[in-house]
Amino acid sequence: MAIKKKGPGLKTAKAGMDYSVDGLPPGTLRMDLNTNLLGPNPAITKFLKAGNYETNQYPSPHADTLREALAKEWKIEPGNIVCSNGVDDIINLTIKAFTERGDSVAFPVPSFTMYNFWTKSYGCTPIEVPMLPGFNVDIDGLLEKTNKLMIVARPNNPTGNMMPEEDMCRLIEGTKGYVALDEAYIEYSGGSFMDRLKKYPNLVIYRTFSKAYAIAGMRVGVAIGTDGIKRLMEVKPPFNLNIVSEAAALVALKSKAWLKKTIGIVVRERPKVTKSLSALGFKVYPSVTNFLLCKAPVSSKSICEGLAKRGILIKDFGNVPGLEDHVRITIGAPKHNKVFLDKLKNVLDEKGVKGR
Repeated sequence: MAIKKKGPGLKTAKAGMDYSVDGLPPGTLRMDLNTNLLGPNPAITKFLKAGNYETNQYPSPHADTLREALAKEWKIEPGNIVCSNGVDDIINLTIKAFTERGDSVAFPVPSFTMYNFWTKSYGCTPIEVPMLPGFNVDIDGLLEKTNKLMIVARPNNPTGNMMPEEDMCRLIEGTKGYVALDEAYIEYSGGSFMDRLKKYPNLVIYRTFSKAYAIAGMRVGVAIGTDGIKRLMEVKPPFNLNIVSEAAALVALKSKAWLKKTIGIVVRERPKVTKSLSALGFKVYPSVTNFLLCKAPVSSKSICEGLAKRGILIKDFGNVPGLEDHVRITIGAPKHNKVFLDKLKNVLDEKGVKGR
């Protein structure tokens, strides 16, 4: 993966746009991946510049220092935590631990595509349960289809909404199998089920450092639970989180003021961006995350292509059944959102679309 020094474009060192990743032009505004556009965290930048890493040595087999820090933060035991190479790999370990070839794994759709990917990778059958109107999870449908494992995101990606607490409890209590609860965006919404782990031994919670904590490039994912964690540890290889990633996660965990500040900016900007998009003819769905799902007034593909030519990437969901002409937009700082909205207006003007 080539990383180039900063070039022309939107000048925003604090927003993490000084580098070109995966061959993108320097200055590209990435509003397509739900990462923290207010990053990188200055404390992480300072840590990386120090460069005091014993890279000639293996990391801790199970990221024990990070597990201890997280246990203190969440008031649980280190033995209730598994750390790995991003939540993608946590999903991998979950399906490996709780299923056998030929089993099924149930989850609502639309949701995170990696649930389907890892289910198929282990020779299992993905049972996709369509959401009800308003992107509400079909509780009865999931319970009817679930045997050994279901995976549910709360808040959900890409819809941005939050399943009611009572519905989540119904899912956990109504199945004999394990329930994996993906809380990747919980820092923006609150309402974690972390305090229910003792009550629900069949619950495993996913958390990530890729979103609010702004170290997506470090790939740090975490699973938390009771009975289920023992099974994850049995299938997890040692040394699966590198030295630099573990240390960076420790720095991020201590950066409470910075975390609170960036979350606050997103929460304040969210209704403003919603209002502006609505005025441009978009149908914007309610969100408690750092992104918005919208139905575009014209072809979503044409909007995404028009913005890409102007140096801005947003996510096109036009090829997803039920989400035709929908796009997902990551919320950034006011300066990011202004640039995005100004260029979006230019794209719509080219297509003859006028705001309301």
